[in-house]
Amino acid sequence: MEIDSTTLQDLSIFHPDESQSVLSKLNFCRSDAGSNRLKQILTHPKKNLTEIKETETAVQTLLPLLIEWPESISNGTLQMIEKFYAYPFGVIPKGSWISCQLYPVFNYQEFAMIRFSMNHLVDFLKGMHQLRKLLERNKNSTVLDQLKEQLTQLLQPWFIQEIIARDKTILLRPKMLLKYGAYLYVSFQNSCNQLLEIFTRLDVWYSMARAHQTYRLTFPDWIDADQPMLKAKGLRHLLLQNPVCYDLDMDHGNNFIFLSGANMAGKSTFIKSVGCAVYLAHLGIGVPAENMRLSLFHGILTNIQAQDNLSK
Repeated sequence: MEIDSTTLQDLSIFHPDESQSVLSKLNFCRSDAGSNRLKQILTHPKKNLTEIKETETAVQTLLPLLIEWPESISNGTLQMIEKFYAYPFGVIPKGSWISCQLYPVFNYQEFAMIRFSMNHLVDFLKGMHQLRKLLERNKNSTVLDQLKEQLTQLLQPWFIQEIIARDKTILLRPKMLLKYGAYLYVSFQNSCNQLLEIFTRLDVWYSMARAHQTYRLTFPDWIDADQPMLKAKGLRHLLLQNPVCYDLDMDHGNNFIFLSGANMAGKSTFIKSVGCAVYLAHLGIGVPAENMRLSLFHGILTNIQAQDNLSK
């Protein structure tokens, strides 16, 4: 679907005041990287039904798993992992007991960095292991199945399996901490970056699923038709806490509406509700309506020029 910056602003997809944007309503991401990726996705709605259906299936698959989503992976955890791999460590000892005992004395700052980072790395690896186990329940989404296979391979090394299986308090004893810290820093950086990328993708789908659940969205029925059509019942706007719902029926023979009413009667809100619902449908998240049937749209073009504050 083609959409321009004017339309994104008219539909309040993005807004200088975050509380007035659709993005703020949809963003349940747990990481900055996920939030940035979600914003990119919102700027580029899907252009074909296959991609839309893939996202719908992924969101639908994750809905029953939200309650078990691991809490151990936070934005602070991801930031600390990035700092760990950017830190200019020297040689980290991983052998003799004496060298491991002397390292904290003569390299206190480096040791403190490893100790603090390992806390977050262990949480991250254990959390990714939990996510892999959750994805094993997937039976419908090809995309999620591919991510599960990637996770399985990346978490397969015996060192990582040992970290996941061990008690965290044991892992953080000096000798063990340096042993695992050296391995993760020297040998696992590329794999860890791939895990971070996978988490970002899952974070976006988690956000979409949370939005779908929170706002009681529904997946539309897609009609394969040569001519455009849009039918909706109970259509509402996401930014309104107590919305007035609309019914709409448009097709090739009924494709033009004269909309009249007093100032502040809800004319522009109605237009924005329709445009926003069509837009959300093409993202694969779902629509704020009791039900909706529509064909694939090539684009949305608006020229509303109304600066109403929908949230107020």
